Amino acid sequence: MKKILFVLPSLCGGGTEKVVLNLLNYLNRKKFALYLALFEYKGIYLVDLPENIVVYNLNKKNKFDFLKLVFSLAYRVFPDVKPDVVISFLLYTNLVVLLAKLLSYTKPKVIINERVSINSELKVQKFWKVKKLLMQSLYRYADRIIAVSKGSAQKLAELLGLPYGKINVIYNGIAYPIEQNAGSGESLVLKNIGRVPIIVSCGRLTWQKNHELLIKAVYIVLKKMDIRVLILGEGPEEANLRKSVCRLGMEDKVLFLGFQKDIYKYIKIADVFVLPSRYEGFPNVILEAMACGVPVISTNCPDGPNEIIVDGVNGMLVPPDDVNAMAQAIIQLLNDENLRERFRMEGWKCIRHFGIDKMVAEYEKVFNMIST
Repeated sequence: MKKILFVLPSLCGGGTEKVVLNLLNYLNRKKFALYLALFEYKGIYLVDLPENIVVYNLNKKNKFDFLKLVFSLAYRVFPDVKPDVVISFLLYTNLVVLLAKLLSYTKPKVIINERVSINSELKVQKFWKVKKLLMQSLYRYADRIIAVSKGSAQKLAELLGLPYGKINVIYNGIAYPIEQNAGSGESLVLKNIGRVPIIVSCGRLTWQKNHELLIKAVYIVLKKMDIRVLILGEGPEEANLRKSVCRLGMEDKVLFLGFQKDIYKYIKIADVFVLPSRYEGFPNVILEAMACGVPVISTNCPDGPNEIIVDGVNGMLVPPDDVNAMAQAIIQLLNDENLRERFRMEGWKCIRHFGIDKMVAEYEKVFNMIST
């Protein structure tokens, strides 16, 4: 039985955490013994961990604990677990794990997992030139790199000067069909909306997710029809987004519902789902909306949306940061019931290519490949 050690900052709500949780729950336990190291033992998904997962808490206290984390992995966790494979997720974690590998006498095989369009991500981070240099210096020591879309894989190879063959593209998978008990949308806030079209968008309230674009587009749409918008998520841009809504006089039209562990009960009652991001890696939420039978409008941002959506076939793609294009797409889709129905049917066909079983099988293949 092969030992696989997962390394993650925490189990707070997010797409990456959901993917890791799915892997921990669905990997074949007859073939793999699973371990988890968390920089911080916190997060809403802790309660969903399988009971027999051994968890290491590295007790990260602040941003200056980088070396503490490296030494904890290299000299405590790695020797204790003796993993056949270590797999890490997200840039900061990847750097910690690769440096720990270099310092550790166990020298485990390491897979690093990049979740976003790396060029776009680096440009908005502090000290991005330093981080780019660290990536170029350390990522070459990874035994394998997993990217979540073809676009992000290509950018990663170009940025780091790595052979494309060292990178595996594994799309995120979701469980479908969505169980009927996942949520019915009967909460008080939904009852108060009334019989008007509903738009739902969810994701962290950050510059990357660009909910400002949706808010500006909704202002244009409201001149043509009455709608309600439900925004699920929390993050540093929430105060600014609320100010924008107030400035445009839409307090009763745009509702901020915070982080919701069960997003399905909100997506299911939507007429349209909107993803307004500036960049992604592979947006799970598009698949989740399709699995709920909800037509999707997304920006054609790097990377991922155009590897799920064929514009005009199973959804709509609009240019990033184009307020008018987003508004017109919303108006067109809300006014065309036949188009919405076609997108629903094609969306259901689409998600069959992105099941959890397929994702898990591809991860197992990589684990076996590098540990032999």
